Amino acid sequence: MEYLKRHYEKILLSIVLLSLAGAAGYLIYEVSNTRQELKLKEQKIIEGTPKKLKPLDDQRYRKLLELGKTVEYLDLAKNHHVFNPVTWVRKPNGEIVKIQSGNEIGLRAAVVTKITPLHLILDMTATGTAERPTYSVGVTREHSLDPNKKKKQVRTVSLNNKVAVEVGLSYVVKEIKGTYPDAELAVDLTTGEETQSIILSKAKPYQKVMIYTCDLRYPPDNINYPPGQRENSKVVIAGEEAIISSIKPNEVTLQVPSTQQRTTLPFRP
Repeated sequence: MEYLKRHYEKILLSIVLLSLAGAAGYLIYEVSNTRQELKLKEQKIIEGTPKKLKPLDDQRYRKLLELGKTVEYLDLAKNHHVFNPVTWVRKPNGEIVKIQSGNEIGLRAAVVTKITPLHLILDMTATGTAERPTYSVGVTREHSLDPNKKKKQVRTVSLNNKVAVEVGLSYVVKEIKGTYPDAELAVDLTTGEETQSIILSKAKPYQKVMIYTCDLRYPPDNINYPPGQRENSKVVIAGEEAIISSIKPNEVTLQVPSTQQRTTLPFRP
């Protein structure tokens, strides 16, 4: 016991040192094992078959891209009533009309119901005998304002003899082609400052459109205007006076003298 009392400190130190040496040896062993395990796992990952990735669902992003392609415009000109309040108009019969498109009343509400071409017509007749034939030319002026001039005027003609129908309208027979009764007349026709060569025969008269007339209707007030309106005729539509400035085969143009504003009405047969 006396020996232990003298040397217990050395004994304790020896035990501690032996414990530390044992712990160090154990750590070396564990490090070696851990490295081996990690190497095996790494080799398994490298040599193994990886799982396939799930298909990427990109529909949400595609929808967002499509939305980005759509451009939205802020329309402050129409289809709302912030800056464009609705206009209501009372018609002569007391009916109140809501103005939405601008075509409910006024010139744009007028309708072209008919467009008629008026012609200058020349035809020929042959009378007499083969030995003594007589040729006549008939002139019909559908476009004339004079009822008497609208009737056919027939005149006997001869070669190179100018026939003046009226100011700005004349013709000259230049040649007789063929024999009676099926002869044809070669005619130089002058209308205004224009002269053209035409052929007249019994089977084929000559026609030329000189003007067009139109028939108009105003549905809002149930008004039918006199038929056969001509260019420069005046009509009163919804209390506004307008002049028919142009009539074409498929449209009529109205003009307001005070503002020079023009409105074109289509003709839909």
